[in-house]
Amino acid sequence: MGSLTLIAAMTLTQSAPIFFEAGTTGKTITSAGQIFSTDIYFNQAGGEWTLQDSLTCSGTLTLNYGTLRTNNKNVTIGYFNSDNTHSRGLYLGSSTLTLTQASDNY
Repeated sequence: MGSLTLIAAMTLTQSAPIFFEAGTTGKTITSAGQIFSTDIYFNQAGGEWTLQDSLTCSGTLTLNYGTLRTNNKNVTIGYFNSDNTHSRGLYLGSSTLTLTQASDNY
């Protein structure tokens, strides 16, 4: 998936993870207040995604490749994972990153 734009009036139900796999820059994510109830993966080298509003995900956000720019928007996620040697970037600006799940790994 490249860009993703949701609307507030929709009902979001999902059981499968969401994979962002565009290999180019300029992709955007607009969640419109929707809460993702599954894991989110950023999986493509050269990809770049910029949040257009706050992002809430009860699962794990995994940054395997590419660049995620939170664009000063708040991010609430269960876990954050980026445990690899791939080239990747996370730019938070003035965003608040809230992790809601405890981890036994730390």
